[in-house]
Parts: sequence; C-alpha cells; structure tokens
Amino acid sequence: MNPADALVASVADAVMLRTPDENLSLLMRMRRGYPLAWSLPALLGRQGFRDSAIGQHELSWLAAYDYIRDVLGLQAETAPLMGLWQLATSLGWLQPHEHTCWLAERPNLLRGDAGDRLHSASGPALRFPDGWSVWAWKGVEVPRWVIEQPEQITLASIDGESNVQVRCCMIEIMTPRRYVTLGGAVRVAEDETGVLWRKRWLASDAWAAVEVINATPEPDGTHKQFFLQVPTNMRTAREAVAWTYGLRADAYARLVVRT
Repeated sequence: MNPADALVASVADAVMLRTPDENLSLLMRMRRGYPLAWSLPALLGRQGFRDSAIGQHELSWLAAYDYIRDVLGLQAETAPLMGLWQLATSLGWLQPHEHTCWLAERPNLLRGDAGDRLHSASGPALRFPDGWSVWAWKGVEVPRWVIEQPEQITLASIDGESNVQVRCCMIEIMTPRRYVTLGGAVRVAEDETGVLWRKRWLASDAWAAVEVINATPEPDGTHKQFFLQVPTNMRTAREAVAWTYGLRADAYARLVVRT
C-alpha cells in the first residue's frame, strides 16, 4: 500500500488525533517523506504511541525485499523479515514493547470523498471491528450526531461549537442557503455578480460565502442559485466570485461571458 495515499493518510490522522500530542509523529514523518531509518524507533518501540505505533500502510518498503527474496532468490538474507511480512499482510496497527506487542485489526469500514478525504454523509467514515469509529465530513472529524442527526443542527448549536472547522461542516450540512435564510450570516456586499455573506465569531474566526445565479439557464428557462464558500477576507461579491475562478477581481471584471 502506498504510504502517500491520501485516504490512508486521513485514516492515520484520525487515529493519531485520539492519542496524546507530541512534537512529530511517525506517520507525519512518513507523510513528509523522511527516510526509512526514521521509522526504526517505532519498530523498536522506543517512544510513546504516536511514535511507536506502525501500520501496514507504513510497511510498503518490504516490497523491495520481497522482490529480492522471490525473484533474486536471496532466501537466507531476507529471512529476518519474515515476521514483518506476515504482519504486513494481516494487521492494522502494531505497537511493539520488549515483551509484549499490541496488534489491532484493520478497519472493516472506510469511506472517503473524491478528494480521498475521510467522509460519509450517512454514518461512520472509519470503523474498526470492535466498533471504534470516526465520523467525518470532507476530512474533518465531527461529532456523531452531526452526521446521523443533521436535523438537530441549529444556529445555536453552530455558534456553540468551539472548533471552527466543525462549525463550517455543520453549516455545509445544514446548507448555506438555509443558514443564511435563518439569519446566520449578514450581507456584507452586493453587486451584479452576486451577494457576499459573512458570519464572524472572533477576529480570525469566521465563515463566508458568495451567493450567485448561474448565468446559463436550465432547460426550463430558470437559473440555479448557488452559495459558494470563499475566504473570509473577501471584501466584495466580485472579488469572491473571481476567487472561485482563480482570478483577481479586476481580471474577472474584464471577462465578457459569464458561465
């Protein structure tokens, strides 16, 4: 398994978030492309869980030695790796100690979105056989009820959530249209391109979206309305719409055709 796989990395992040915070985890080292030697302390169990736990997704380097053993016939030279090969084909996580080695099964449920982020709109995005689960929306871990009881999301529950990323997920699940309709955000600016809405909780803690009308009519002649989430430092609707195209406001203003 490729250790750089984005969905696998999301699983690793979700598991590690449940462990005590340390300076640099083994998985983060692997994701940043550190050499194999950096993972040896994990295999030797020298540090805490974040640095001593390792999973099958970090043992892909064994494939090279598997080739050396099976194709080049170096059986005796690679024999010391047999135990790791057996673990890599069946385990989820392992944490070795001097006299004990903790083993965990692999997840029996793993769901992601098109961007390979942990995501499920109807239940857990990650679940292990013992029931340990993670609920996530587009890569952000959220409380279980946010996914399974979205009708309970209210303006008060959004304002009461301390994590701004979770708040944004709650707004997206509620839908920005309903959030704005219920009075969750204030109108910041409006021009011919759309309406800019913003909700500010603290100076650097905010949410913003631009309300736009699709210039291309539907088959029945109507025009769809969209709310596009944008950076919270947008000052005008034109600037916000331009940002969604990767343009500056002045460059977007020179466009002749809108889509």
